[in-house]
Amino acid sequence: EFFAATGSAIHTHGAWIEKFLGEGLLAIFGQHHGVEVGCRQALRAARTIDLALDHVNAKLGAEVGRPLRVGMGLHAGPLLLGRIGYGEAVDLTVVGNAVNVASRLEALSKEHDCQIVMSAEVARHAGCLDDLPAPATVNVRGVGEPMQVISIARGRDLPASILTFSEE
Repeated sequence: EFFAATGSAIHTHGAWIEKFLGEGLLAIFGQHHGVEVGCRQALRAARTIDLALDHVNAKLGAEVGRPLRVGMGLHAGPLLLGRIGYGEAVDLTVVGNAVNVASRLEALSKEHDCQIVMSAEVARHAGCLDDLPAPATVNVRGVGEPMQVISIARGRDLPASILTFSEE
C-alpha cells in the first residue's frame, strides 16, 4: 500500500524510482527537464506522498497498530547514470555525492522530527526559497562543509508556490 501510493506520487510528478532500499526508496527527478523542474517536481511529489499517507494510514492503521511515518531527504546535484554490476546482476543506477547527501538528509528528518529535510539548494532551484522557513546550518555526515537545510514538518506545509509555478 505504501509503495503503491509513493510510487504513484513519484511517477505522477515526472520521476522514476531508481531502487527500493528496505523500507525506503531512491527517486530521481529532473532527468528529462533539468534541475529546476526536477526540484519543483520533487517538492510536489513530497506533498502528494504526505497526503497519500493519510489514506494509507486510514486503511492500515488498525492492522499496523500505529500510523506510518515517512522521512524524505531532498538534494540536487550531478549524478552519473549507467549500468553497474556484473553478469545477471547488472542494474541501471545512479551514483554521485547527491545520492549520499539526500540519504543523510533523510536521516536528519528523524532527528529533526519532521517529514522533509531539503538542502537550501533544492529550494533555490525550485524558486521557493523565500516562501520557506529560514535555512539552518547543520553538519551533515560525509559532507566536508556545513550545509544550509530547511526542515518541513509535513509535505502539505510546503508553500503554494510549488503548486502554481509554471514549467515553461
